[in-house]
Amino acid sequence: MIQVPFISEIICAYHSPPLTPRKFLFELHGLMTSLKTQGREDT
Repeated sequence: MIQVPFISEIICAYHSPPLTPRKFLFELHGLMTSLKTQGREDT
């Protein structure tokens, strides 16, 4: 269930016009970190 908003956030970030590779990696890192945190809370 977590993957649905996770994927939609990536799509939204990816379609952002002023997106740079560095910003994308930063956003992706932030999403992965939050995803891992949610995983720890669920376990």
